[in-house]
Amino acid sequence: DVLFRMPPDPVVRDRALRSEALVTAAKEFHITSAAGTDITVNIDGLRSHGMWGVADKPGMWDHWPMGLVVVAANRKGTNGKIVIDVGDILLAIQHYVTSKITVTVEEGIIKSIEGGVDAALLRQYFESGQDPRSYEIAHVGWGCEHRADWGRLGRKVPGGTDDAESYYGDLQIAFGRDTSPLLRGTNDVKTHMDFDCLNVNIDLDGRQIIEKSQFVLDELK
Repeated sequence: DVLFRMPPDPVVRDRALRSEALVTAAKEFHITSAAGTDITVNIDGLRSHGMWGVADKPGMWDHWPMGLVVVAANRKGTNGKIVIDVGDILLAIQHYVTSKITVTVEEGIIKSIEGGVDAALLRQYFESGQDPRSYEIAHVGWGCEHRADWGRLGRKVPGGTDDAESYYGDLQIAFGRDTSPLLRGTNDVKTHMDFDCLNVNIDLDGRQIIEKSQFVLDELK
């Protein structure tokens, strides 16, 4: 049913590729939210990748049913805090957050995870890697798929993780393994955790791209 709902779509392709161009040209990815998120991610010199579910050119890598832009991150210069709010998703454990989690990041490394039960679950996940590299930033990006279903994971049916990552205007920021064909990093730790968050604001080099998970640029709407 996911295939019927989200077949590859030229609208998503154009949004993802335009996002790719914007992110690749930028040096800083600044994220804020009313919940308290305020973090700057250093993406200087890194190429982003827009995905829309089809590898339609030689040498291209894609992943259906993705619809997003993703870019690796430099640890140096990545600082701030991420507040994972109620209803946001901890993707690796397929969990909707029920109490706020505050994640503090210094030079691209998670230094603290504060909150209640959900924060404890998150700490346990990172500790399971038994490797300090589990806490290093891997990538950041936003969703481009207007047909994605935020509630899919909650229905306990096949699919849903890509809905969360691709959801229109959401933030996805990840820590841990970064050795995928797109990121091409060297951190081969076993763990990889995405935070998928709604109601965020995203600026690139001071230019606002997303306000409360809605694109402000006409070319991305």
